[in-house]
Amino acid sequence: MFRYVVRRTLLAVFVLSLVSFVSFGLMSLMPGDPVEEMRMSNPEMRPEDVVRLKALHGLDKPFPVRYANWLSDVVQGDLGYSRTYKVPVTHLLGDRLLNTAVLSLSALVLSLLIALPVGVLSALRNGGRFDYVSNLLAFGGQSVPPFWLGIMFIMVFSEHLGLFPAGGTQTLGQEHTGFAGLADRAKYMALPVLVFTVSQMAVYVRYTRGAMIEALRQDHVRTARAKGVPEWRVVFAHAFRNALIPLVTVVALALGGVFGGAIITEQVFAYQGVGKLVYESILAGDHNVAMVAFNITIGMVLLMNLLADLCYAALDPRITYA
Repeated sequence: MFRYVVRRTLLAVFVLSLVSFVSFGLMSLMPGDPVEEMRMSNPEMRPEDVVRLKALHGLDKPFPVRYANWLSDVVQGDLGYSRTYKVPVTHLLGDRLLNTAVLSLSALVLSLLIALPVGVLSALRNGGRFDYVSNLLAFGGQSVPPFWLGIMFIMVFSEHLGLFPAGGTQTLGQEHTGFAGLADRAKYMALPVLVFTVSQMAVYVRYTRGAMIEALRQDHVRTARAKGVPEWRVVFAHAFRNALIPLVTVVALALGGVFGGAIITEQVFAYQGVGKLVYESILAGDHNVAMVAFNITIGMVLLMNLLADLCYAALDPRITYA
């Protein structure tokens, strides 16, 4: 097992390096040279000033040299400077990562708490009324675009009922601490969490139902029932444990994208998370911010894939890694 983890870690480092190289190249091809923008905004800037500034920022060097310099700075903990927000990227990403993590994890936990029981019950009543209703709602949740659902929630819960704010992260101009601060944050998070939960819950219900139906047809489940094992134990100790294996993959990918942010949801609700930050950074040509956030997301996906593989071995003793 230890050798397997070491191999996967080395492979993850290689993949992350390769992806960062490709993404850095794509970012370099995008328009938005900061020196050129300065020249366009200041017609009095002389050509020699442009040359000097490009040399100062390393923009006059070939692409491989610029990538090597960027990678060297990142390894040393220097993530660069945001020219849009005029602060170091490390200072900018800290609060945004926390906001996105709280939003994504809250939606993930809530969706699993609802989807797992619904999916199991739907599989146990396969073909029944509850199964049809849950399938209909799950298909609806998967089909409805998140931006449309977010707008509808704003119209109903913010405009008409006035229960929650239409957007934002916290009340501006007020410093809340303790329970008051948590309550204020929760008030702004309610609608985006609800939208995010509906989108995820629909997927988990479908996966749980399909995996449970397949697990209930296995020979060992029929054998357990023939031996007179109580039904609740057959469902949860025999079938549900095997049904968790495909579901672990889906949840691991969702956890990997936790720090990537829900770009559409955060944009609709003006939620100050990483997804909204990356979207605005790409539009503004703030490549340092976009690159760091993108690579954090890729790193999390690789880490969660490794943890998912380890969970497979814990759930199914037949799975071993050399």
